[in-house]
Amino acid sequence: MLDSGKIAVNPPPDNAPDERTDIGGSQVNRPNPFRQLWDLGYRSILPMVPPNVELSPAFQLALRLAKGRDDRGKAPGELRDGLWSGLFSWQRRETTEADLERWYRMKAGVGLADDGGLVLLDIDAQDEATANGIEADAIEMLGPAPCRVGSWPKRLLLYRIDETLPFTAVTFRGPGEKPDRVELLAKPKQAVVYGVHNRTGRLHEWTRPLVARSALTLVTRAQVEAFFKLQQEKLPAAVAEKGATLSDRQALDQTTLKGDIEHVRKAVRSTPNTEALFPS
Repeated sequence: MLDSGKIAVNPPPDNAPDERTDIGGSQVNRPNPFRQLWDLGYRSILPMVPPNVELSPAFQLALRLAKGRDDRGKAPGELRDGLWSGLFSWQRRETTEADLERWYRMKAGVGLADDGGLVLLDIDAQDEATANGIEADAIEMLGPAPCRVGSWPKRLLLYRIDETLPFTAVTFRGPGEKPDRVELLAKPKQAVVYGVHNRTGRLHEWTRPLVARSALTLVTRAQVEAFFKLQQEKLPAAVAEKGATLSDRQALDQTTLKGDIEHVRKAVRSTPNTEALFPS
């Protein structure tokens, strides 16, 4: 059971990229983290493109990579014919048990999306003291939570709620050129919960073990709103954002947008295009 008081935060221990990290937190060779997550009651599970893999040329990640942005390791996708492609319509996809072994065999990372009742609290702060302070506020105001670390001191906390919350974030001044942020990854956003981090080359680590979905601390909308209000008041040059989450296009496989060329030509021919309708 997690301690309900303030939690002393320490950086995760070093771990090698080829180790398997039990979803519960221990370092053991347990099979299939997709199955582990499923058995804990989570259903909004996704396969994540691993770092440094070959991409389908039509995959949006490949187009971004060609421009110098590497999002491998943090976007949903599947291995097809030796190349990684986007997972079509993953925001609305329903994962089945049949997916679990297939995704495990292709050595995908494991992602978890908001299912409409999860609170994925992403603390994206580069300064350790700041990140620790935000987490301490969350533990005090929302309660104890599992904690996943990818690139320390950034971290993810997990709660549950009885309603769907909107996208919420507070962006603030950090030590780097780009601003830091604390964010509620509302539906259809997702986070990596198992796999190699795309920048550190190390496994994501659960410094406080992930528990069954039903055992997550239940929070209310009022608690979450009060937490974000406090962060806006405390953090330097803070700006609040709130509203519906935009659809995430980064995992879209462009080949799925292709239509039959004859159907396209027929549609173009049947589209009115006269001077009366569209005067120049």
